[in-house]
Amino acid sequence: MYNRGSGRGKAERAAARFARALVEAGIAARLRAVGSAAANGHTPELLVLVGGDGTVLHAIDDAIALGAAVYHVPLGNENLFAREFGMTREPGDLLRAIGRWSIDRIDVGVVRGAGGEARRFAIMLSVGPDASVIHRMERHGRSAAGHLAYLEPVGEEVSDPRLAAVTARVDGRLVVDGEVGAVIVANQRHYAFGVDPARHADPRDGLLDLVFVPAEGINGVIRAAAWARIGRLGHLPGVRIVRGREIEVDAPGGLAQVDGEALHLDMAYRVGVEAGALAVLAARVGVERRMVVGRAVG
Repeated sequence: MYNRGSGRGKAERAAARFARALVEAGIAARLRAVGSAAANGHTPELLVLVGGDGTVLHAIDDAIALGAAVYHVPLGNENLFAREFGMTREPGDLLRAIGRWSIDRIDVGVVRGAGGEARRFAIMLSVGPDASVIHRMERHGRSAAGHLAYLEPVGEEVSDPRLAAVTARVDGRLVVDGEVGAVIVANQRHYAFGVDPARHADPRDGLLDLVFVPAEGINGVIRAAAWARIGRLGHLPGVRIVRGREIEVDAPGGLAQVDGEALHLDMAYRVGVEAGALAVLAARVGVERRMVVGRAVG
């Protein structure tokens, strides 16, 4: 499966290459665009998702409805999902993973807006300048490919940052009370550019990690990102990192994103978790062992 609008056709060509490799190995394969799996008249065991994290995001509902496992072929800017599970863009690695057929079940986050609409996500939700950058990109369109596409919206955000007063509760307990800053609700540990604010988030524990970073301006956000990059975000004054099953976030005037795409639901948000809802095809033996250890420790 591929995203029609991804990489000026690069994802579709790569998906066709993977489909050919599967057929040549004696595995039945069909090429589909994301969003068409539920209506194509058959029930696949595996969705091979070719593209960026947005491709995974748009395929989650289909994967859960079909009961199919997923494997992410990383062709996007950050590829956080593939990074989490050790997946590559080599067909041979996929064929070896299919041969082992070791399935891991992971949690999926669900965000509901004030109007009751809901959207699933795999990696994280955030409210703050990073989300504002993504909304700016969506409004202006991408005039460049890859990370270059971020230059103009990042420059705009630096000169006019979008920060809102945040109120947040975790399992009913007030954690942030009207403070200006940025908030991340993480299901997995990886984040863009190696800035991993929720380094201990585990997509198998049935919980979500709330990270709140107080910041009155862009300098505070940049400082927090630098500390997060070296794994010391929790040492900054005022930072809160709390884990729970249900997280409420209200930031009037703020903008949100999920898994690198702009979120268009009415604030305030209730974010929950569907434990073990998504099946993932384990990529490597080493990754499988880490998963087993993670479950035992958890």
